[in-house]
Formats: sequence, structure tokens, C-alpha cells
Amino acid sequence: MKKQHFETLDGMRGMAAVAVVLYHMNAVPFLRAPSGYLSVDFFFVISGFVIAYSYRNRLLTTLSFVDFIKIRFVRLYPILFLGFALASLRGAAMIFANHPDAPSFQELLLGSTINLVLLPMPIVGSWMFLNVPVWSLMFEVIANFGYARFVSVASNKNLMIVTFIAAACLIPVAISGLFATGATINSFHVGFIRVVFSFSLGLLIFGSFDKLPVFQINPYILVSLLFLALVIPIKHPVYDLLFTLFLSPFFLVAGAHSRSFFPGKWLGELSYPLYATHFSLISIGSLLAHRLKIEQWVGVLAVVLIFCLLVRLLTRIYDQPLRRSLQILLSSRLIA
Repeated sequence: MKKQHFETLDGMRGMAAVAVVLYHMNAVPFLRAPSGYLSVDFFFVISGFVIAYSYRNRLLTTLSFVDFIKIRFVRLYPILFLGFALASLRGAAMIFANHPDAPSFQELLLGSTINLVLLPMPIVGSWMFLNVPVWSLMFEVIANFGYARFVSVASNKNLMIVTFIAAACLIPVAISGLFATGATINSFHVGFIRVVFSFSLGLLIFGSFDKLPVFQINPYILVSLLFLALVIPIKHPVYDLLFTLFLSPFFLVAGAHSRSFFPGKWLGELSYPLYATHFSLISIGSLLAHRLKIEQWVGVLAVVLIFCLLVRLLTRIYDQPLRRSLQILLSSRLIA
């Protein structure tokens, strides 16, 4: 496959991140995305495709498993650390304010320590991470490392077998109404099945990409269709399976074939920081609204919008410099 930058996929990933935020914005009655949790499955399938595209040949030749881990650490950790810091501050503020949804001291302590190395809190019934969205990032990292370790046996034939088995496992998950779960210890298996299927499917699509039909769809229409699919007021097992098995890979292939579009780069920059911090941003906005005695949705929306407007500045003055420093610290000569 000819090397290129999939700017439309970046933009679609950003739009999917917006859908997740809307899914969690319970305080904003007119901005809801009942199907927004399916964005996670779209993230997983994109991740499989992009990781294979970016690293498969290098992993099979010159790039060691350890160096791959360093690259992913440098790429992910600055924003992860920011998300952990915001979540810790949010948790402490909620405890101080005697908020009914405040974490326990144990959760705050564990979330501010072991979560920093992407280890989940071993508390049944509680979130695995104080910064809740990190549960899916943990599974994505596991999938990344698993692929890098076993890339030599990740043939299309083997990937088809894994994908088929995982697809079969998704059916009882959907029928049980558990598709929107995976963020707690007792639903760990759901998150694992979701990432195995979608990530493997992304790898499989990469391996077969040159043989797939070319979907030439206007990028604005394509991004709008994805957003509609994620905010449509349907929460049903059949739709969960329809999106994950068919719509998600369709959007991936169409996006990979699509030309770039105007807000694509900005949406791409927005996607990871917004997803990794949005849970804390929503809580901070809610607490701020309570403090200022204004409508809760006003505070939530204001904080999220301000963050979105400042994300490019955040990238320039925080994320990129820290990534460069981490590269130097790890003595890596590789580009993250």
C-alpha cells in the first residue's frame, strides 16, 4: 500500500470522540448520543488498521518489540498523564464537596497511583480507572502490544479465524445488553471481546485493503453519516451488532479511500485529547456550574467547548514538547 496520511480517518475519529462526549453529557438534555458508546468499537477498528499500516513492515524487519513499546509510550503518555491529573483533581474536589458521586478514598488513592501505569483498580463494581475513558485505551494498548509481539503469525488466515471467533462471542454480549460496558472488572470480558474483534478486523482490512472495493464518498457526507450512526436514538442489540460488524468496517474503508477535508486535521488533533479528558471535563463543568449557581448544562458545555477551542494550543505547548523530551529520555531514535 502506498504510504499516505489518512486525514479523513483522523477527522472521523475526532467526530467519534465528540459522540462519546455527548453520550456522557447527561446534564445536557438537548445534546445526547444514545449510541455514542459504539465510538469505542470504531476506535478499535481504526487502531488495528493504522497500527498495521504504520508498523507491520518495520516490526517484521528492523523495529524491536521493546522499541515499539517506547514509541507507543511516547505517543500516548503525555495526554494520558494529563487525563490522570484532571481525574485526580476532580476526585479530590468531589470528596471535599461531599458530592454524592465522589470516589472513595481508596479509589482516589489507587486511581492516582496504579492507574498511572495503566493497571486497573481491582474493585468489583467500581470503574477500573479513575479517569474512566482509559479503560478502552488500556485494551487498545494490550491489542497493540499483542500484535507487535505476534506480528509474524498475524496472517490474514489467522486473523480471519480470530475475528470470526470474536464475532461469535459478540452475539451473546449484545443479546445480554452488555455492549455498552467494559469499564469495570466484572465487565472486563466484554471490553476484551470488543477489542479483539474490532482490532483484528482492522488488521484484516489492512491486509486485504488493495483487494477491497473503492468507496468514493464525499468526506463531509461520510463524516456526517458516521456522526448520525453514533447519535441516532437507538440502543438495541441488533443495532450494536449491525454497527460493529458492518457499519464500522464500512466507515473505515470509505474513510481510508476518501480525500481530505477542511476540519479533518483539527478534528484529528482533537480526538485523543478530548476522549482522554472528557469525563473529567464534564465533571469539572458540573461542579463549576454548581459553584456559580448556573444551569448544569451551561457549565458542562462551556468547559468542553473551551477545551476544544484550546486543543491546538495544548498540542503545541504541552503534548509535542513532552513527547520530544520523552524521546530524548528514552534515547529513542524513532519517530513517535
